Amino acid sequence: MKNFFGLICLSLLFVSCASLQDDVQSVSSTNRVNSKTNQFENAIIEYDAQSLINNSFLQQKGAELEKLCSTIKAEANENKTNRDALSHLYALEGRVELLLGKKEDAEKSFKSSKGLNPNDVQVLILGSRLAKDVDAQKEQLLKAIDKNTDKELVIEQGVLFYKSNEFSKAVACFDSAFAELPINYKNAYLPIRQKAWLLKDSNLENLKTQTANTSKVTSLITAEELDLEGMLLITQSESSIFSRYTNNKENSAKALFNIAKKNKWFGKGSTPKLNELITRSLVARFLWSVYTQNQYGVANEVDYQSEYINVYENGSKRYAESPIEDVEIQSDDFNAIAGCVENEILDLKKGVKFEPDGKVSGSEYLKSLKKASN
Repeated sequence: MKNFFGLICLSLLFVSCASLQDDVQSVSSTNRVNSKTNQFENAIIEYDAQSLINNSFLQQKGAELEKLCSTIKAEANENKTNRDALSHLYALEGRVELLLGKKEDAEKSFKSSKGLNPNDVQVLILGSRLAKDVDAQKEQLLKAIDKNTDKELVIEQGVLFYKSNEFSKAVACFDSAFAELPINYKNAYLPIRQKAWLLKDSNLENLKTQTANTSKVTSLITAEELDLEGMLLITQSESSIFSRYTNNKENSAKALFNIAKKNKWFGKGSTPKLNELITRSLVARFLWSVYTQNQYGVANEVDYQSEYINVYENGSKRYAESPIEDVEIQSDDFNAIAGCVENEILDLKKGVKFEPDGKVSGSEYLKSLKKASN
């Protein structure tokens, strides 16, 4: 009897060991798959985010995307028995195919992935991306969020809001998702979030119809440096300054330049060129001319220089110390700069220097333009 029980215990031990070995192999296999899919996802979100910033990015990365797609296919072929993993991999494959512009292939991958696990987060994202337009994609995504609360879907919402010019909503989605997702999502999509932040106070917010100029203005507002052409196009889009001269019709930068030149909005000195990067002093001259014309009916009406100049009987002049450290009172730009500073259209750097030769970003110009034209 003892031998009988001993044999039973020994056989149970063998079964238990074999089961444990299978479990270890299963966990090891799952961990390997998870590690691989994480790598694939990280690569995909990097490509996706970059494509939103740079329209030509995907064209430059075609070979890399093809290689990534092949690697995902190979991984899927090794996981035919794991339905959830296979569904996830098929969906990732479809997302890469979409980035490559292969929509028909992406639809096939979506069909395969959805059949295995329709609620997988990547399946839901791919399904939304395959919808016919942004509005349809939003509708599809809302349905997806009812089935799955993963924050990856909130990132996708942010992307769709960004594409449809709903910049405030895009910022809110990105901030909500960044707080809970791994850091790689923030690293990838933060530049999109920052662009949305810069654009949320512009007239482009909630704009339904894009024209050639308004599409360009989107990139101009988020530019690190701005040339005169860009400055004039932003002015036309974001204020009514040119309206009386254009009958509210969209004009070319050259036509806007001629209007500004005729009205002497560039102030004294040489007239800038359209392709010339704007400086803080040029912005001051332009916005002060516009501001004073709106306020007093005549551009440059206010004379700040006279407050700092003593004129003697013999005609000689004595200039007092300038209140702005790096702008002399006798400068042709003094009135414009002093006026913009006093009326809080432009500010002093660290409260002391104006930096008249400093370059101006699109968002900085927009902020000053709003102050001058309100």
